[in-house]
Order: sequence, then C-alpha cells, then structure tokens
Amino acid sequence: MMKTAILTITGGENFGNRLQNYALQEILKSYSETVHTIKNYTKAEAEYKKSTQFKKKIKWFIGTAAYYLPINKSLFNEWYRQKVFDKFNRSHINISPFVISKDNVPENLAAYYDYFVSGSDQVWNPHYLFNSHVEFMDFAQKNQRVSYAASFGVDEIPDDRKEDYKRWLKEIPSISVREGQGREIIRMLTDIEAEVVLDPTLLFTQKQWLKISKRPKWLKYDNYILAYYLGENSENVNQSVKEISEKYNLPVIRMNQKDLKKEYSTSPEEFLYLMAHCNLLCTDSFHGIIFGFQMNKPVVIYDRALMAGEVSMNSRMATIQELLGVEHRGIHNLDINNSKELFNCDYTNSNKRIEKERLKAHAFIKRALRV
Repeated sequence: MMKTAILTITGGENFGNRLQNYALQEILKSYSETVHTIKNYTKAEAEYKKSTQFKKKIKWFIGTAAYYLPINKSLFNEWYRQKVFDKFNRSHINISPFVISKDNVPENLAAYYDYFVSGSDQVWNPHYLFNSHVEFMDFAQKNQRVSYAASFGVDEIPDDRKEDYKRWLKEIPSISVREGQGREIIRMLTDIEAEVVLDPTLLFTQKQWLKISKRPKWLKYDNYILAYYLGENSENVNQSVKEISEKYNLPVIRMNQKDLKKEYSTSPEEFLYLMAHCNLLCTDSFHGIIFGFQMNKPVVIYDRALMAGEVSMNSRMATIQELLGVEHRGIHNLDINNSKELFNCDYTNSNKRIEKERLKAHAFIKRALRV
C-alpha cells in the first residue's frame, strides 16, 4: 500500500494555498492509497508547543465571540479567520502524524512514506523565511523525491543561495515546476530540463470545486463584483473598482480587508461559492485568476501593489495569464464603459489547452510515482 506525503506551505490563511493543497491531495489519492500533508514548523517551532496551542484556542474563542457580537476589530477578525481555516484543514486535509522543521526532521519519517511530493505553491521561494532544505526533501532517499508544480515565485535566485539550490535540485529525480521561469532557473543552475505542469487547482474541474463550495450565511446579494487582492491596498485600484460598481449598479464584496468582519472570515468553501456566483472578478492574485477561469467568470486583472519587502512575482502572473488566454484582461487594456467587453470572457480555447495539460500532468505523476 503506497504512502505519499505532501510538503507544501502549511502556515497562514490563504485561499489559493489551502485549495491547491486539497487539490493535490485528491489527485494523488488516485494513485496512492494514503496521502498526508506534513505540517512544517520552520521559523514557527513554538506553534507546536501545548502552551501555544492553548493560547491559540483562547484567541479563537475571543475571535468567535467578537464575530457574533457587534465588535469589529482587525485583530479579533484575524483570530476568527484562523479558526475558520483550521476547520477547513481538519475537514479536508489529511494531516500527517509527523511534523517537520528545518532543525527537526523525525528519524523514521523517510521509512514511513514511499514518496514525498514537494509542491505546489511557492515552496522554493528563497525569500520566504520558512522555506529551507526540507522542501527539497534531502532527508529522504533520492528515489522518494518528487516535486509537483513547485514554484520559486521569483525570477532569479540570490547569489548567496545558488549553491544550496543547485545541490538540492540535482538530487530530485522527478522534478516539475509551475512556471516557465522556474524551468529556466533550474536549467541555469543544474542543466536539468524540468517539466512545467499545471497548478493543482487546475487539475480539478468546475464540478469538483462546486462540490465543496458553500454559500456564506452573510451573503445578501445575487449579483455582485468580487474584489480579491493580495497586494497592498491601493487607492487607485479601489477607485477603479468603485467606478465599475457605480456604473453597473453592482455592489462590491471585498475579500481581504481585515476590517470587514464577515468577508474576512470567509472560509475556502465559501470563497469558491463567491467565485462561482459573482458577475465580475477583480483581482491581482495568481489563484484568483485561476478560479475566475474555473468558474467561467469575466476577470479584470490588476497589477500587484507590492508590500514592504515583497519581491516582484511578474513571471508567475505572466505564465498563468498566457496559459488561460487572459493577457488582454488587464485593467489598462479594458474599456470599462463597454459592458460587452467587460462582462464577456471567452475561455473556449483555454479549456481545450487545459484539457491537454491535465493529461500531461497526470502522465508526469504516474511516472514519478511509478504507477
């Protein structure tokens, strides 16, 4: 009986991250009887302590109370959001009995599983403090190591990290990445020709995503604009969305504003529902663009306003826009006064392309897991 473990980003409350983890798990279950996700506590080792877990439950209790009372404080909203995402993890993600960190790799971990799959998401981003040798699976036998749609999230590796990355990458026999730039990075460092495969969220069909979607209890609109941004809150973006809202008399649901209690506490399942039923999606998010495509929704793409210390992610955004045929859906390319142009997005050719890429992705997984 095959046992497979996923190594991905497990901290934080990000819709795309949680849903790609779930999608990869479900896809791998087609080939492996057991599929677990290993929690990585690098740079967050204290999270695993019982005292920290107790404090977390206290925070969630306060956050829950604030949610149902007329209290709106960003900190309490964050605590409740953590609880909502933890519930999703417990309901949908098969968590491994093992935990791991950069400085603490269980001795019997490699013997317990047949394969380790690193990915998807930005598991190889050199600027993320919680990423380390662990995501390159150097604790496992070479023939146990697989990467699926791993992303660097950046256009180049810093000089002081290149030797480590070169050494780690050379030891992965079955290696695939999510972006073309990732393939270029690996080629330059190792001369290895990595395969570019679909993000796990694209391996699911719309029907599969709708199966776990759930209408938010607070939702009072049937027609609305969904605004989902991960970048710095920009006045220019807000003004642009406001203009569209006023012109077409559509309310705006803003997903990532901490001071909006109900919206900020949306679960991944509710996020899918909101995506599936919006009239228009406005986003600067990689996975936002993907779910707009999955739900066959017209999308308006905004440039990501970088937060302090954030590195440009243009390569990953360019890759997904080209793949899904939405390069022309940037706000600077659209005439918002032309309703036909704004609210119509033809994904016919993109769907054909994705079907071919799904076959390619499954073929890679079969080869990697030797099934």
